[in-house]
Amino acid sequence: MKKNYFSTPFINKQFKNGICSEYINELNNNSKISNYFSIQGIKKLLKDHKKNDHSNTLMRLLTLDLFLNSKLWWEIEEYFLEKE
Repeated sequence: MKKNYFSTPFINKQFKNGICSEYINELNNNSKISNYFSIQGIKKLLKDHKKNDHSNTLMRLLTLDLFLNSKLWWEIEEYFLEKE
């Protein structure tokens, strides 16, 4: 049985033409998330979001990018690099 996610109308709208959409449109190949996901693929998903609800996936990608840019991520990465 497939899980159905509940869409939050506010977040859905933000990915269509709000601040979340702007943030994703500013991603480029220098963005840290580009080490894990195709920027073109993310932007294609955002474009398709105007027809189909991808807010759950887009929010997860946005959250991952914010985490990868956080100080916490740098501390974790530094810790593991020291172990090598």
